[in-house]
Amino acid sequence: MMDFAVVLDVGLPSYAATYNLEGDDFLAPLVMDELLKLESYRSHWSYAHPQTHPKVRQVAHARYPISPSFGNPDPQLQVRKQWIETTLLKGTLAWNYFYDTIMKRDAEMEPERMHFEGAHLWHPAVARMQGREFDIRPYLAKIHLLKEDEQRISDIAGEWVTYRALLDPIRPSRQMSGEDLRTFWEAHKEALPHMFACAQDLLLGQPSSATAERVFSILAQTFTKQQFSTLQDLIELQIMMRYHDRQRKKYL
Repeated sequence: MMDFAVVLDVGLPSYAATYNLEGDDFLAPLVMDELLKLESYRSHWSYAHPQTHPKVRQVAHARYPISPSFGNPDPQLQVRKQWIETTLLKGTLAWNYFYDTIMKRDAEMEPERMHFEGAHLWHPAVARMQGREFDIRPYLAKIHLLKEDEQRISDIAGEWVTYRALLDPIRPSRQMSGEDLRTFWEAHKEALPHMFACAQDLLLGQPSSATAERVFSILAQTFTKQQFSTLQDLIELQIMMRYHDRQRKKYL
């Protein structure tokens, strides 16, 4: 039961984030907010923050309830605390995988994260937190569609002061939806033509797990229920053979 509780406590925030990121209305400037929520959750988990493991605490209190005795309001406190800490180590592995794969420097998915860090500046509430002298060029260079286009980077950087100036009286909310973002940029396309043109590209770049889902489909078509315990090397071999067979048929 305790193992199931830790799976839920780790998995539910990740599931919620994935559900949001897969939404048709979830756009590139919003992605970093979702990743930062998960990173905050991971950091709190490391310190056994109660809000990050409610299911684990619930099971632990059911197993070792608070039963006051004379002179001791909670005699099972230490054993319950130790049980929780031991269990949380299992969840730490999952959160570390998220950090090592996406969030840390030189992570496997660092280029993708950097793209969304740059796109984050197209979120008005995030931009408003930066000063008017803030140098956005390093962030623009992280965006895939701008990396090799110095002229476009220069044009967008030149609009930063105008962008920042119009945000102060608006005081945009951090809770903007995809529709709110589209409305904002449509309303300011004349004042910020270069940023608006880039926004049109960024807003089309929605996160998606379509590639992973295609892999799941191939696996489902390749393996029967009797082969669910197949070792990884055989799975890789089967997938490669299936792929090459399809490629070969194209040229027959």
